[in-house]
Amino acid sequence: MLAGCLEAEYLRVFRQEPLEKLGGALDSMGVRYSLYPTLTGLHQYLSPCSVRVPIAITVEPDQSSPSLWEFICETSAKTHLPIKIVGGGTNLYVPDSIGELNSIFIRFSGKTPPEEHLIGAGLLRFSAGTRTACAVRRAMDLGYDMSTLAGIPGTMGGAVCNNAGISDKGVNTADLVERIETFNFLTGKKTAFIPKEIPGFFGQRTSLFRRIPDKYAITEVVVGLDHVGFNEARERVLRRLEKRKAKDMEARHTAGSFYSNRIPDEIAQAIEPQLKYILRDEDFERVGSRVLARHVILAAARDLSVKGAYWTPNFAFLKVGQETTTYDVFQLIDETEERIRQIFKLEHLDSWLHQEVEFLKQQECYTD
Repeated sequence: MLAGCLEAEYLRVFRQEPLEKLGGALDSMGVRYSLYPTLTGLHQYLSPCSVRVPIAITVEPDQSSPSLWEFICETSAKTHLPIKIVGGGTNLYVPDSIGELNSIFIRFSGKTPPEEHLIGAGLLRFSAGTRTACAVRRAMDLGYDMSTLAGIPGTMGGAVCNNAGISDKGVNTADLVERIETFNFLTGKKTAFIPKEIPGFFGQRTSLFRRIPDKYAITEVVVGLDHVGFNEARERVLRRLEKRKAKDMEARHTAGSFYSNRIPDEIAQAIEPQLKYILRDEDFERVGSRVLARHVILAAARDLSVKGAYWTPNFAFLKVGQETTTYDVFQLIDETEERIRQIFKLEHLDSWLHQEVEFLKQQECYTD
């Protein structure tokens, strides 16, 4: 414990001057920040845990300039602090006793910038920190159909990172995105991506940015949408929201999907007869016409509950209570996966049952 305290104190002294210089640069740009703050509520649905960080920065949409990211990169190199960018927090899980997160912690404000979003025929531009709900509403007001993201929590940057969308219809953010503006932390320069020209850029609930995390800061997203008029756009958004509500009446209060739904064909074929026997054919068809991760979870663990955390009965969203902590979620996951092993005689679950969420791991942190 004493050694840990001495190490933490040494690191604070070592980093003090570079962090203060970064603070001065942020002050000159009007960017909000705090040195060594204690953060809470990083996941909006879980009982808050306390996390200390050396510096926490909140970036407004109109402040995401190359000079800002250059200052941050320079400080990261001098302090040996990695850069950790988070969006709305819906896919972020933080251990309850994490202590101090050893990184430069950056959040986007989620506000929508005042400038016009329509930049061309069918092309709308949004800052990465814009909430998806705000983006959908803005597109609708302009008569454009962005119902694919209706009801999906988080930010536009998060939607790109996780390729958010409608898994049962195969419609995802990837189908909308035309261009992504980023800042490359490796080169210290702006980098633009046109995903449709890059094979494999997007995958099932993933993207290039998930495969190489914290190497790029997404600053802007340009989407291509169909113009259908305000009334039709509104009707499509409302229909999509009703469908999401019908999946699980309590879906608005859940932590969302925990696992990616796609399962390898060979495993799906092997367990399909047993799944249909456990769920009954009509329940199987209601959840989806092909074998998905949610079938497996419901068949194995729909009766499991850990301190308010459980799987919703229709589509296996992760439901959490007011007092649920990240530890409780971990326990539910462990018990769920053990049930799956026992019932379906499957091992190596991590090779095919992929988690969509991001964990702030203990090895990324130090405690004092």
